[in-house]
Amino acid sequence: INIHKKILITFGATYIDDPRKGFEFFAKSLELLKLNYRVLLFGRIYNSECLNYINKQEQINFLGNINCNKTLRNIYSISDVVVAPSIIDNSPNIIFEANACETPVVAFNNTGIKDFIVHKETGWLARNKDFRSLAQGIEWCVKKRNNKFFRKNCRKYCLENFSEEKVAKHYIKLYKNLIKKKN
Repeated sequence: INIHKKILITFGATYIDDPRKGFEFFAKSLELLKLNYRVLLFGRIYNSECLNYINKQEQINFLGNINCNKTLRNIYSISDVVVAPSIIDNSPNIIFEANACETPVVAFNNTGIKDFIVHKETGWLARNKDFRSLAQGIEWCVKKRNNKFFRKNCRKYCLENFSEEKVAKHYIKLYKNLIKKKN
């Protein structure tokens, strides 16, 4: 992959062309970008038409399915921005994984996703199903890519709010409250 001097935009999903993951919005947003970019795309594909589209796009590098955590960390770490335009999703792991690697995430301001990204602090929340707003968010995050505070803030927010320890404490507290209410 020739990534020298290019903006790296990453999109990944278990199945890239699952309509719930918003790949169609991502593809449309790419057409609006005025950046020298490459796309790192990973996951599986249901439909061969999607693969044909991807193979015709010179700026897209399809990496296939990735099961190695170290490889995923490396991809997130070298990315300038990760895009997760899911239209039906509660808490996609890609958001936490990217932010933990100091990489901002652009996603739609919908479902549970809006609870995991702080607009303009850990990424960008685009208007739901609006590929123009998605493109705007990608460009905004790319402009901030060399801002160490912005990138560190992504990781800090993720660890302070979504680490295994924090989530476990939250569930324990919830469980105790439910027991109290029952009694």
